[in-house]
Amino acid sequence: MQRCNLFGFAFSSDAIRTRSWYCCILAVILFGHSTRTIAQSTDEKPPTIDEALWNTLEGSEPWPTELIEVGELPDPDDSIAPLIKTGNIEFKFYDANKIRRRFTGETRMAMKYYTDVKFRWRLVRAAGKRQLTVTVEHRPTRFETYHQILLPREHAHAQMYSVPLVLHELDHVRIVIDPRYQAQFEEWFQEDTKSLTIELDSRTKESEFNALIQAEIQAKSVPCFEKVLQLIQIRNRELDRRTQHGRVPLDEKFFGSDEDR
Repeated sequence: MQRCNLFGFAFSSDAIRTRSWYCCILAVILFGHSTRTIAQSTDEKPPTIDEALWNTLEGSEPWPTELIEVGELPDPDDSIAPLIKTGNIEFKFYDANKIRRRFTGETRMAMKYYTDVKFRWRLVRAAGKRQLTVTVEHRPTRFETYHQILLPREHAHAQMYSVPLVLHELDHVRIVIDPRYQAQFEEWFQEDTKSLTIELDSRTKESEFNALIQAEIQAKSVPCFEKVLQLIQIRNRELDRRTQHGRVPLDEKFFGSDEDR
């Protein structure tokens, strides 16, 4: 399901001005909880994500292959509905009487990001070698996140959004969609790509310049995104540490105020 989409070219006399869109799906995170103690049903289903993209943290177990279909789920209140929509949450249920798990409830996430850049290049010679000097103009990167929350079937009831375990799982989603992580990505990505120098092979043709530049910009985005995922992992581990995997209430200061975001 990984893909890279590139569109649109416009030419100028001394350089090529290009806008490129990249869609990248990278490392995914899974959070587990050992407490034993949800999303509004909609007509639009989240896209199918390859199972290999749902990676796990240390200590996780494979998800049950036998899941229980649940029809209608209760409507979330106004404090939860936006979270479910933004996080693209899908609930999965299993029979906890038949399947014993170390982590009774787990949340896993997949994230896509779409970069939108325009660039100009100039061909120069340095020490007898050809180089491309590239300047990049950034437009906001678009992020999409997808979550699946695994729960025992017994939690699929009218009061599910008051169940401590469910609320704890939703807190993990809150961490992932925090806009501060996206802002941090933008800062790192723009800093790493505001100007580029690309060494050219003597056989490299001008018709290949665009592809080389696009590949370089995309490659620069990858470590920035991986660092963001590491920050998200750290924050989620801290959530589990402070709440003992949802067993104790979360300090209200954990997420900060709206002004902090």
